[in-house]
Amino acid sequence: MSWLAPPAAFALGAAITFAITPLSAALARGTDFYDIPSGYKRHWAPTPYLGGLAVFVGFLIPAAVFGSAIARFGVVVGCAATLLVIGTLDDRVAIPPAGRVAAELAAGGALYASGHGWAVFSSDVANLALTLGWVVGLVNAFNLMDNLDGATAMASIAAAPIASPQSPACAIPSAAATRRGEPRRVSRRWVR
Repeated sequence: MSWLAPPAAFALGAAITFAITPLSAALARGTDFYDIPSGYKRHWAPTPYLGGLAVFVGFLIPAAVFGSAIARFGVVVGCAATLLVIGTLDDRVAIPPAGRVAAELAAGGALYASGHGWAVFSSDVANLALTLGWVVGLVNAFNLMDNLDGATAMASIAAAPIASPQSPACAIPSAAATRRGEPRRVSRRWVR
């Protein structure tokens, strides 16, 4: 894969997300799916949900085109899609926290079992615990930031160049953005 692939993947992802965001907002408006300001939600006006759908599609397509990620990272894509659906449902009808955390733990377990978890310790139990904590912590951090308009997107953009080469949770963007589509991970299992 040429040195042009990472900027091309980024440009394609940005263009897709830019194009799809108004469509996802229109879908949210058409289904009366708004985040209403109240209590700790300090935005100015009702804001359409479903922005996460545009972001998901915006990273999925470049990952498939530039990194062959769908075949190589099917479990990661499946976990991300499942958590997207659960988060979207939670925005519409409240899912109890225990149910959301159980789904996040299941996703972390699936990632670890498929070889996409952390592997920085000599102990499998410690690596599994780190993977589970990472997934639960990351998902909930983004969920909490999502209450501030634009904060989640900006945090993602700022963190992606740093986190994606090391993070199992960012394996798909990493695959799309790294040389020859091979993810760089902090792991004893991956040796080039």
